[in-house]
This record gives sequence, C-alpha cells and structure tokens, in this order.
Amino acid sequence: MPTSKFLLSKRFFIHLGIILSIWIIVILIVFFSLKVYTHHNETFPTPNFIGLQKDDVKKICNEKQLRFEIIDSVYNNEATPGSIVDQYPQSGVNVKINRKIFLTINALEKEKVPMPDLTGISIREATAQAKIYGLKIGNLKFIQDIAKNNVIYQLYKGEKIKQGTKITKGSIIDLVVGSGLSNKTTFVPCLYGMNKDNAEIKLNNAALNIGAVIYDDNIKTTVDSISAVIWKQYPEFNYGKTQLNLGSPVDIWLTNDSTKITQHCDSLEEQDKLYDMEDDNWEL
Repeated sequence: MPTSKFLLSKRFFIHLGIILSIWIIVILIVFFSLKVYTHHNETFPTPNFIGLQKDDVKKICNEKQLRFEIIDSVYNNEATPGSIVDQYPQSGVNVKINRKIFLTINALEKEKVPMPDLTGISIREATAQAKIYGLKIGNLKFIQDIAKNNVIYQLYKGEKIKQGTKITKGSIIDLVVGSGLSNKTTFVPCLYGMNKDNAEIKLNNAALNIGAVIYDDNIKTTVDSISAVIWKQYPEFNYGKTQLNLGSPVDIWLTNDSTKITQHCDSLEEQDKLYDMEDDNWEL
C-alpha cells in the first residue's frame, strides 16, 4: 500500500491513537508518582521545639520526617541547660516533609569571658568597659591614694583578679578607688626581706599603698616572683623619721639574690625602738 494511502487509512489512525494513549498514560503515571514521592503541596505546622532537649527533638523530627541542625549556643539563666531556646522556622509555620529546622541551644555551662584591666581608669570608664565584657560593677571601696577617683584594684569575690582571667559572664566586680591623699601623715615602715604580699599588708596597715614593683632581670617565672623578697624601697625606712601623707605609694625592688639583701627589718626595727627609748629618756 502506498505511503500516502496508509497515512490516510483507518489502520494508521488506530495505531496513532494507541501510541498517543500510551504516552499520555506514561506521562500521567510519572506525574502522579512524582507528586506522591515529593508530597506536592503537602504541608504541616512546624512543631514547637522550645524547651526540649536534643534527644526529644530528634525523636519528633524522625516522626515528622524533618531534619534539624543546631547552629548556635547561648547561655540563658532562665532556661534549662541543653534545652532549645530558639528555632527557625518558628513553631506553627507550615513546612514540607524533609525541611531542615535550625535550632539554638542553651549552653550546658555559663559563658566565660576574660577579665579586662579596669585599673588606672575612672569609675565611669571602668563601668563602661565592664559592660562590654558582660560584667557588672558591684561595691566601690575608697582608699587614700594619689590617683583620686581612679581604680586602684579590681576584686572578684573579695580577691584581686588579674587581667585575662576567665570568669563567668555576668559576674560582679568590686572596685577599690583612690580618694586622694590625706593631710595626715604616717611613718614609712620597714619592708626589707619581705615578699610582695606581706609588704602590701604592712603598707595597708600603715595607710600606705604599694607603688612601683620592680623585679630583678633574673626573675622569669611566677615561682621566682613568689619567692622574691624586697632588697630596696623608696622612700627608705629611716628609723621612724620619714613620713608620708596617708595613701601615698611606696616603691619596692625584689630579688632572689641573697647578697643584695644587706638590711633586715628585725634588726632595724629593734634599733628604732632603742632610738625611741633614748628619745623618751632625753625628754625625762
């Protein structure tokens, strides 16, 4: 049969109809299969994960065919450690199956921050600096010192704290502030042979402060500095004759070289008492 007659024949149209029907059926099967597989336009509200622990989140996500990722951690005093404190999308927002939920968890431990150096600046500056680090200023204690209204020491739980020490964010820092010098005077005590801590106690008892602290070059470690003792002070101990205004600083030099320690407070102070007795006798 010629091709032209076949294309116009009933048989051709029957074959064409069968082929088109098969293609339509295939397309419909693929379309509905993809719709079922992808859950086309099928959504449901996002569960509320706030306050839940990670294991609970995992269980719910498995049931709902969702995925989750913890993208951040913060510390909230009012939330349970390890619990979810934020989520995206928020609860109630419609999502599809296999959607990833982004979560923020409450840290198990409080956040730590390095202690800033608040010494040598005004109270206002110290307060602003502490706020940057998430710290709070507590009590202010004023002592007589030449640096009026400047921070002399910074205290954490009653103890001096060094710059860089890790402490809990939100901690309270107390400040010891200079109130200026007094018109009253006090005698300079003998510090020779004492370590820095004992010298500071003795100076405080005399209403004086430690000024510059100079270590020998051979003092390299913390252990070296702890064992070091004072071999020189300024103003010098002068048998109860040298006086300073209350709150004045006394500079000290420390060493581990015993040959440098040529004076000892025990003998000098004993001699000072003898001078006092002689003065009393002269008065009599």
